[in-house]
Amino acid sequence: MGRYFSAQYVRTKVLKQTEDEIIEIDGQIDKEIEEGILPDPTAMMDPETGMPLDPLAGQSMMGAPINGQEVNGSATEVKMPKGGEI
Repeated sequence: MGRYFSAQYVRTKVLKQTEDEIIEIDGQIDKEIEEGILPDPTAMMDPETGMPLDPLAGQSMMGAPINGQEVNGSATEVKMPKGGEI
């Protein structure tokens, strides 16, 4: 869907759903998402497992220095080797 057929076309022509059935089924889907029966289609998915990712997982580490150490400027300085030019 989306490349050759629209969702509306599939629902009305292929599945033969009426407008009332579409509204009813959409309500059922929303309820099942709220109850956790169906995964939320807008949630980020883990590509390996296909399961929804926890939006709060790992947030505490975002932007934190590795091992809790502060980064100083000396780590970014380039030291030239002794000797002649290369």
